[in-house]
Amino acid sequence: MQSERTGPSPRVVAAGVLAALAGISYSSWVLEFLWSSPLDPLRSFLSELDALHRPHRDVYVTGDVIAACCAVLAAGLLLVPRPRFRGFPAITAVIALAVFGVSTISDALLPIECIPGVDPGCPSEPSGLFPQLHHIHALTSTLAVVSIFTVMIAATVAAYRDKIWRPLKTVGTVVLGVIGVSTAWMLAADNLGGDFVLGLAQRIQVGGMTVWLVIWGVAMSAPVLRPVRWTIGDRLPRYRPVLHANPRWLPRTSPQSAYGATSSSGSVPRRRRGATPPARW
Repeated sequence: MQSERTGPSPRVVAAGVLAALAGISYSSWVLEFLWSSPLDPLRSFLSELDALHRPHRDVYVTGDVIAACCAVLAAGLLLVPRPRFRGFPAITAVIALAVFGVSTISDALLPIECIPGVDPGCPSEPSGLFPQLHHIHALTSTLAVVSIFTVMIAATVAAYRDKIWRPLKTVGTVVLGVIGVSTAWMLAADNLGGDFVLGLAQRIQVGGMTVWLVIWGVAMSAPVLRPVRWTIGDRLPRYRPVLHANPRWLPRTSPQSAYGATSSSGSVPRRRRGATPPARW
C-alpha cells in the first residue's frame, strides 16, 4: 500500500487562508496589554473594550470587522456556485461560518454605550442566562458564539465521519474541549455570586476559538495523503513474445516434441537444432 499527495483546489486553499485570517483577526483583544486601561482583564468582558467613547475602540472594531469579512468570504468560496464539501456536517459548518461573520459584524457595529462601574452615570446592566433580552449587543454576541460553536462541532463531526480535515480529529478536538470548559466556567462565573475571574474565562474561550479557526484553515489548505492500491503487474515489466519473421527458424514438429515430450512410442525425440521455444502470452 502506497500513498500519494492530493492537493485541494485553489478555491479551498483560499477559503482556508481566509478562515485562518479570520481567527487571527478575531484575537485583536490581546492588544489591550499594550496600553493602560481601567478595565481588569481578569474580571471584565471583552465587549467592554470596544464600548462607545473607549480609547482604542477603533482597533478592536477593525479586528472584528476584518475577521467577519474573512469568515463570510471563506464561506462564500466554499458554497458558491456549488458546495466544495459533501455531507451534512461539513455544509452545516460552512453555513454557520457565514452566520458567524454576519453576527460578528453586527456585534462590532452595535456596541454597548457605557460600562457600569467605570463610566459615571451608567446604569447597571442585567446579566443572567438571557441578557440578550435587554440589549441588542448581547443578542449579537450570543448569535456569534452560538454560530462559532456550531462551526466547531459540525466540522469536528465531519472530520470523524467523512474523513476530512484530519487535524480536527487530534489537536482540534483538544482545543474544542478547552473552549467548552472555559465556556462553562464563564457562564457559572456570570450567574453565581463571588469572584470567579470571569474575564479570564472569556479570554481563554475566545483565544481557543482563534486557535481552532487557524487549525481549521490549515486543515483545509493542506494536501491530503490518500492510499493508492497497486498490483504486481503494476510494478513488474511486461514481457512480450518475440515472433520470428523468418519461417525458416520455426520448428517443423509440434511444440511438445520440440521440447522433449514423450512420443506415443515411448521414446524421447531429440530437440531439433534451431527450434524456437513456443510463444507464451
